[in-house]
Amino acid sequence: MELNNTLMNAFLFNTWVILLCSIPCLQFCATAFPVYARLTQVDVIFGSQIRYLQFFKYFFNYDVFIIMILIFSFFGFILMYMFPQDKALLMDKKMEAIAAGKFDDDDD
Repeated sequence: MELNNTLMNAFLFNTWVILLCSIPCLQFCATAFPVYARLTQVDVIFGSQIRYLQFFKYFFNYDVFIIMILIFSFFGFILMYMFPQDKALLMDKKMEAIAAGKFDDDDD
């Protein structure tokens, strides 16, 4: 029963993360491809309603959201370049160890 609750909690957390990330992704796509978003509800929401709110107008005027996405992408690229991990190779090694009868509970 505890495993079932853990799986459900992980599922709900992942769903929450996807929902949380969908709005910035949609905003980025609407900004990156304005020709395709013209005369749509996304253009109305991000182009005129949110952009000119008192609090958010500074973020849009100085392109804070786009700069943040680029910074996160750059740091992610640097980290993946400096510390690469081949997950498929690690899984193949674990599968070979299991097939050979070596069961270890280490999560490397």
